[in-house]
Amino acid sequence: MSEQVVPLFGRATGDDSPVHREPGVKRYCAHRNFLVDDKTRKVTCRKCGEEIDPFTALSKLAEGVDRYVQARDAAKREARLVEARLEELKRDEKNTKARVRKAKARERELEVGIRTLDAEYRDAQSVAGRGQEAAAEGVFV
Repeated sequence: MSEQVVPLFGRATGDDSPVHREPGVKRYCAHRNFLVDDKTRKVTCRKCGEEIDPFTALSKLAEGVDRYVQARDAAKREARLVEARLEELKRDEKNTKARVRKAKARERELEVGIRTLDAEYRDAQSVAGRGQEAAAEGVFV
């Protein structure tokens, strides 16, 4: 890297750091990760090393559990809604398949009826044709 280029991502080393902090000024830490020392009965933040009031740590852990329980309950509600929608879709699919079966059966009935009418029409045409031929020859049927 060129000496004039300051890395934007990752850690800069030494005097190349784009952020200059006053020595001894604390940065903000949410204290989300705890280290509990059983012997000294102290709780410290794993990230910044600051000692944390045990009740505060316990309270943060309880908040995390509450968020988990709320998220779990929301997921269960969502799962119930999805299951209900799935059942509705299955019912719709079953009804649609039944309608398709009925429509195909009706189509077959109509095709048979059409064939029957076609046959009757051809028979009538042939009878009429024989009658015309007979009339032309002078023979009456």
